[in-house]
Amino acid sequence: MTGERAGERRRYDGTTSGDEVEVRGFLSDPGRLFSVAEETGTYMLEDVFYFPMGLFPGGDPSGGVPFLEEGDVWHPRNTTLRLRTFSGKGTMILLSRQTYDRLLPGEGEPDGGLDEVGGTLKKAVKYIMASGAPEELEEILGLLGFAPAFSIRRREGHFLRVKVGGGTHPGKTQGLVAEYIEGLGWMFEAHVEQGEEKEVMSLLDFIGVEEGQLLKESLPSYYYKIVVLGNGVGNGGR
Repeated sequence: MTGERAGERRRYDGTTSGDEVEVRGFLSDPGRLFSVAEETGTYMLEDVFYFPMGLFPGGDPSGGVPFLEEGDVWHPRNTTLRLRTFSGKGTMILLSRQTYDRLLPGEGEPDGGLDEVGGTLKKAVKYIMASGAPEELEEILGLLGFAPAFSIRRREGHFLRVKVGGGTHPGKTQGLVAEYIEGLGWMFEAHVEQGEEKEVMSLLDFIGVEEGQLLKESLPSYYYKIVVLGNGVGNGGR
């Protein structure tokens, strides 16, 4: 596996992985993206998300996944604690804290473009708490009072570089990925550097992202509401 992303490329030394700013959405036509992209690496990834034991019904994880309001600090929209297994990179405990902003804040009149349909930047600070054998990390989380609630499996991931307007899109060599998420289908994720917001919008237009395909929250938050709690459906299978 090649390619580097915040939170995966750094040594697991228990320090802050750094800030991560991204926009994510569905790919109704992944073939279009793959037809204009150069693949620079592949991966598989599974996240098991943990909640404090006290949030489970009766304090018993066997009683089902707890229902959390979006304002709850442990709602996946806000905070996630996960056991991440990344192909070729081992397993780690990853703590994340998310906030949100408009993709193009301060834009004026509606123009029917992607910004107008609600593109949202997810801003996260990630902390790698520990790494090691999965069973040891599971024991650590249990001793800290956490239990597994649900998991997200990215069955197929591709690091991509996209050509836009005859040249390589600046800063996107490893910043764009396509992923097949079990239970949701194909999605993209584009990392955004400060000042690159309009370039990212151009990229998304180029790969065929359409109205309603951009998420307004993090993947764990959306998955928790749509798949785990059963409040809707994704974009289906392959």
